[in-house]
Amino acid sequence: MDNKVFCSAFGISTVCNKIWCSAYDFNEIYEIDILSHKMRSLGQLEGEDNTCHLVESIECCLDTVLFVPGYNGKYFHVLDINTGKQTKFLKTKFFDEIGPNHINRFLSFIWNNKAYIVCRDELSVYCYNLKKKDFEMVFDYDKKNSFKCMAFSVWKDFVAFLSIRLNEIVLYDLSKNTMKQIKLTREMTGVNRIAITEDRIFLYRVEDRKVYLLDKKGTLKKEFLISTQTGNRIMMFPARESVYLVAITDWEKEVFKIDTNGNVENLHLNNMDDLNVYFLNRIDDDLYAYEFVARTKNIVSLCYNVGKCYKYKIGTNAVELIEWSTDEVKYENKIINMLKEGICLFENDVYNLEFMFKHINVQKDKENSENINVGENIFCRV
Repeated sequence: MDNKVFCSAFGISTVCNKIWCSAYDFNEIYEIDILSHKMRSLGQLEGEDNTCHLVESIECCLDTVLFVPGYNGKYFHVLDINTGKQTKFLKTKFFDEIGPNHINRFLSFIWNNKAYIVCRDELSVYCYNLKKKDFEMVFDYDKKNSFKCMAFSVWKDFVAFLSIRLNEIVLYDLSKNTMKQIKLTREMTGVNRIAITEDRIFLYRVEDRKVYLLDKKGTLKKEFLISTQTGNRIMMFPARESVYLVAITDWEKEVFKIDTNGNVENLHLNNMDDLNVYFLNRIDDDLYAYEFVARTKNIVSLCYNVGKCYKYKIGTNAVELIEWSTDEVKYENKIINMLKEGICLFENDVYNLEFMFKHINVQKDKENSENINVGENIFCRV
């Protein structure tokens, strides 16, 4: 595992020349130059503990990078690319109006050179104001029942939020600051993918592989089945007048194009037969995917090898590999040092118990600071 860092979040610059990412196992952020194929550390996120899964997602907007907190993250972090200065905001900034159950429930997207944060349970939307350097509430869906936004889609000036719990869509006009509710019929209960175009709403239910095609008023135009094999791994993306169902796994490669009339075309990828990836970012029609890292022989985790990524242009038949070199730091040593310091990696998904056990040290003589690697000794005997 030398010279590798495993990540849980990536952000791509709008001109697609840089990637920003955060380590999954400890507190460190990185910048990757796609043109020079080099990576460098930017240090730590200020005020955070040195532990795992601090960042859930990353958004890049002009000269600003926004780090959205993950399970163990305490803050939203805003990084100024030009100065390297960080500004942080406690999660509790959002709690006064929407309650503490939003502590780990955030989605994010970029629209019109602005970064938006979605609080999923009550569906509150905030925008980061670059001039004021602060978050502002732009939309609050005031309902007694929790909305539980499980999917959303952005197209031009509109964003659509899908609630599985309420079986409805909230269609929000970002430019006019207006909202419209669309109550779905009972037969659409359980749909869990959504994509919107100029005049259509596409819904997909993974369970029975059913597609529903609606107009912007919510009127059902067509329903049909698509014979997909990738289950929950398939994602739905809008592109011009069509939407795409896309999944690239090590057991099946699927790309389905659906036009506004509900006609379906099955596209075939002609490379990367053994690829197993997950899409994390999108810039225009380019989807950026990162390869799964196996934490055991038969189980994969939402952690990614930061040494490479894959780009797929929607509608084409090939995947492009993008690679870069690290800064030659042995990231494994950071994990070992954390173990020596007594920091518990209670959610580590990459370094298994065998690795951690081997590197547990205890201090034998405090005066001489002599350490004995008890874990190594026991491991060798076993």
